[in-house]
This record gives sequence, structure tokens and C-alpha cells, in this order.
Amino acid sequence: MSKEPIIDTDRLILRPITLVDEKEWNWAFVLKEENKVIGTGGIGPNAQMKGYWGIGYNLHYDYWHKGYCTEAMKAIIEFAYRKLGIKKICSDHAIDNPRSGKVMEKCGLKFDHYGEYTKLDGSQTQVLVFQIYMRKC
Repeated sequence: MSKEPIIDTDRLILRPITLVDEKEWNWAFVLKEENKVIGTGGIGPNAQMKGYWGIGYNLHYDYWHKGYCTEAMKAIIEFAYRKLGIKKICSDHAIDNPRSGKVMEKCGLKFDHYGEYTKLDGSQTQVLVFQIYMRKC
């Protein structure tokens, strides 16, 4: 049972996400020694690059530059390849965030092209798009 309650608004029902709803896979990154969630990551079909699955991740600032994100994303990519048969993976990062690109490179993705991303406030930012075609893990 989920801890999230069902919430009604005038136009919506907000309910916990179920496995039937999920088109993607998401995980919490839990630091074993502290049993503390330090980030999240996932993989799911990419709407902009047909046939590719996109990876994404977030990590609490206090845990940056320690290799946790790379470790987690390598495991997620391996899971996707071995268990789901996914061979085409992509991701992107804002130009102002080159460290995120380093995570992608350490996971085997290579720069492919420049793109644009629309932020929640409607403004545009330029991104670098990376991809990998998995032959073996």
C-alpha cells in the first residue's frame, strides 16, 4: 500500500502511481552506510529521439563529486540492457552543467549533437545531447 493519499481537486484526481502507469523505471539512490536517500535516477522511452531510452538523474548537492551518480547510472544502464533488452540510450544536460556530461561520458555515452530544452518557466536553454548504442555491457 502506498503512503500517498488520494487527493481530489476540481478537475483532477491525484493518486499514487502504480506499476500499470509506469512507462519508465525509477529508483532512489540510498547511501548504504546511512540508509539515506541522496538522489534519484531512471530510464524511460525518449520522446525526442525515437527508439532511444533516456536516462536522467538528480543528486543532493552534499553528495556531488563522489562518484555516486556514475555508480548508480552505470547500474541502471546495465539493468536496462540485460533485463529489458534496451540497446539505444540517450541523455542531455544543460551547457552550464558540464559535470553532468562527465557522468554521461563515464557511463559510456558520447556527445552527439546540440539541442534545446524548455524550462518550466518557458525559457529556453541549450543542451548537449549524448547517446550510446549498447553492443555488450
